[in-house]
Amino acid sequence: SASWGRSGCGQFDAKNGQGKPLPAGCWEMQRNPWGEGESGELDAIREFAKVQDMTRDEARAHYRGTSQANNWELWYWAKKVPIIHHVGHASVHKLARELLRP
Repeated sequence: SASWGRSGCGQFDAKNGQGKPLPAGCWEMQRNPWGEGESGELDAIREFAKVQDMTRDEARAHYRGTSQANNWELWYWAKKVPIIHHVGHASVHKLARELLRP
C-alpha cells in the first residue's frame, strides 16, 4: 500500500532513497510548540496558514528573530499535512476550514 511520508506521527525528517525530503504525513497536536490547549491549537492552525504558500527560504526569513525561529522548519514542513491528530476544540476545526486549503 502507498503511504504519505514516514510512518508514525509528527516525523518531519523523513527522506527518500535519493535524500530528498518526504512530505509530512500528519501533525500531532500533542507535540504542538504552542501547547495543547485551545489557544495553542488555534495558533498552530494560524502558523500553517502563514506558511502554506511560502518557499523554504521565505519561511526561514519569516521566522528569523521570532519566538518560533527554532521551529521554522517544523512549520514549513507541516504546512500541507493531510491529517491533524488530536484537535480538541470545535473552534480549531472551524478555523482550519476557513484558513487552510486542501
